[in-house]
Amino acid sequence: MCCQPKSYTNTDFLGNWKTDSVYNYANGFGMPYNTPITEWGEYEYDGSGWVTERKHRQSRRLRYQVIERDSLVYQDSTGEFLSGYRIMRLNDQVLVLKKQKEPMLSGKNQTIFEMRFFSRTGLTDGVVR
Repeated sequence: MCCQPKSYTNTDFLGNWKTDSVYNYANGFGMPYNTPITEWGEYEYDGSGWVTERKHRQSRRLRYQVIERDSLVYQDSTGEFLSGYRIMRLNDQVLVLKKQKEPMLSGKNQTIFEMRFFSRTGLTDGVVR
């Protein structure tokens, strides 16, 4: 089946991930951000559905879950939905997530999204260290 998205599981995210860049697209205009800013966190996925997000010298624990084969959702500790992403790519070294965003203007035919690019840290020979 050539057109089926790859299926992912919570354990596919196991390890530490850092944000490398963010790309924002709005109605034909793209803006890449390649220089790290304080809003970019580092994430430690435990493989069982919990992730620790670290930024601004603080950390918070979130639930994460893969749904519908290629979608990732984040929830707070009470199960309240925080955000959702489509998994565009995930392998031993790279994670790419896409988030559809709300229209900026009234009207139809608006395409607005954000892409987040991550690299895995602390991984040697396929084993998280």
